Amino acid sequence: NTVFNGLFLRVCSGGNDADDDVMMEGTNLRTNIRPMFHALAHNDALHTLQLSHIVLCDNDIKVLADALQKNTSLRELTVASANISNAGTKYLSRALRRNQSLTSLHLGDNSGITAIGLIELSKVLRINTGLQYLDVGNDLASNEVAVQAITQALQYNISLHDLACDGGNGPDELERIMSMETRTSMRGKQTSPTILGLL
Repeated sequence: NTVFNGLFLRVCSGGNDADDDVMMEGTNLRTNIRPMFHALAHNDALHTLQLSHIVLCDNDIKVLADALQKNTSLRELTVASANISNAGTKYLSRALRRNQSLTSLHLGDNSGITAIGLIELSKVLRINTGLQYLDVGNDLASNEVAVQAITQALQYNISLHDLACDGGNGPDELERIMSMETRTSMRGKQTSPTILGLL
């Protein structure tokens, strides 16, 4: 294990059970994080990147998103409790238009993500074919506009298996779309999508 500044990285090699861990903690994060994001663009070994509980500004997310457009090895990205805003969500959504290899995105506990950010995510869900798990981290039940946008997007998206969000029982319509047999049978999919935190 190697210690840097407030950031946890896990590198998983393809067929190997052994994981290499890198932990970043401290105060001088700014000097390390953007060069690391730049390097991610050409990294072919990193499978999991966890950036929870780190304050990331919109420009940090833009650099990360630019790298994601070129990266093909990363499978899981966690930016929970990372000060993500609607602008940051827009950058990540743009990256997901090109990146089809990321399968899991965790955006929980980012209060800066509102209906505007969720609508940006809904747009990319219509065309992204790689994402299987998405944690939007907001109580969709209280946001009818975002619910409608994501509901409509899910009618086109059949790769997403799990949609997680904060806050109790969710909208019946979103639950119906996530479990619709027609949604999974459109391209012969056999798996049944679920909503975590909404059921």
